[in-house]
Amino acid sequence: MAVVNHAKKEINAKIVYYGPPGSGKSDSLRYIHGRIKSSLRGELKQTRAGSDNLLFFEFSPFEAPLKHGYALRFHLYTLTGAVTNPATWKMVLKGADGVIVQVDAAAQQRAAARDCVVQLREFISLYGVGLRDMAVVLQCNTPDQSAPVSPSGVAEELDLREVPAHRSAAIGGVGVLETFSAISKMVLARTDDAVRLEERLTDARVGNTGMEVGAAENVETQASAGDTLKEASGCETAEIIVTCEAPVADNGTVRLPIDISCGAARRRVTITLSLDC
Repeated sequence: MAVVNHAKKEINAKIVYYGPPGSGKSDSLRYIHGRIKSSLRGELKQTRAGSDNLLFFEFSPFEAPLKHGYALRFHLYTLTGAVTNPATWKMVLKGADGVIVQVDAAAQQRAAARDCVVQLREFISLYGVGLRDMAVVLQCNTPDQSAPVSPSGVAEELDLREVPAHRSAAIGGVGVLETFSAISKMVLARTDDAVRLEERLTDARVGNTGMEVGAAENVETQASAGDTLKEASGCETAEIIVTCEAPVADNGTVRLPIDISCGAARRRVTITLSLDC
């Protein structure tokens, strides 16, 4: 979920370009960076991430605030070339709000694309999420635009039937902005849910239950947090999941991380319990 800072009225959303080497991910980032006004974007940076290379930049898509009065910034990341350590991808995907799966659409590259999608599912599952829990778009890179390619057919072969698919030629920028526009709209829709949810959760107060609330989270109980989510998102049923076993600290407290989801709206809260030992 996008990081919402109410104090600064900022929303930060992370989008990762993920795919096999040679699929044009770096070209896509460079093209987008070059098309954005310099006053709205940061520097395009490349740095070492272990034995691999990380390419990234951040930018604001709007000069004016969103309807909630928040400033939005997208943070775009990818790994360049052949990735020698798969764990680097896992690190880059942590906290991603959206993923553009960019593959070479050539038939002879289909096996590498399939392996890549399988690996993507494995990586994000380690964070307790699936492809349905984030914005995902498939970008089929085809340098030869005269070649017959069906993006929806490629999506079908990669077991990404429900994912919007677009065709591109990343080196020349053909289809790159259209693909990014598609995922940005999906992220914005989820961000709108996040802002409304965050505002409702922040307004909640802790009752006389002996519980203290972790840093930015304010909820009364698991049930009241679910009710707040249902009101904020407009759906009827909230799902509440305890994400891991709660460790007991030396001072007799328990930090309980909870994921609450309702439709597209999702929020993680942390409740700190003081125990009488």
